[in-house]
Amino acid sequence: MNRIAMEFDSMPNIDIIQLGGIYNKKIGGTMGAFTVEEIKKFKIDKAFIGVGGINIEDNFVSNFNLDEVSTKEAIIKMSKKKYLITINEKFYSDGSYKFCELDDIDYIITDKRPEEDIIDGLAKHNVKVVY
Repeated sequence: MNRIAMEFDSMPNIDIIQLGGIYNKKIGGTMGAFTVEEIKKFKIDKAFIGVGGINIEDNFVSNFNLDEVSTKEAIIKMSKKKYLITINEKFYSDGSYKFCELDDIDYIITDKRPEEDIIDGLAKHNVKVVY
């Protein structure tokens, strides 16, 4: 059982659905083709997604693991509201694989206020920043 799911053990009104697939110890979750097929069965209200990099100039969001990227693409496609969770430094780096464009994202939650040019660039894509 996943450590995150265990955090909800004492909350009887919350149900946890876990997806099968390849368990990645580094991210603490499952990913890959089997996971993607399971994701396609769901209608997701809100998705909270980690990133490897955010490139405002070229309008894309990326990560480093190809299986993780395909899983995130599926989550983005099936979700109504999309939240990226990141540290401020990720605005200045790129991952190896693109998984969406900024136009696909609704919010970015980060650890501190980004520089003004980043906030302005995100606003052009209708992305709101929470810090």
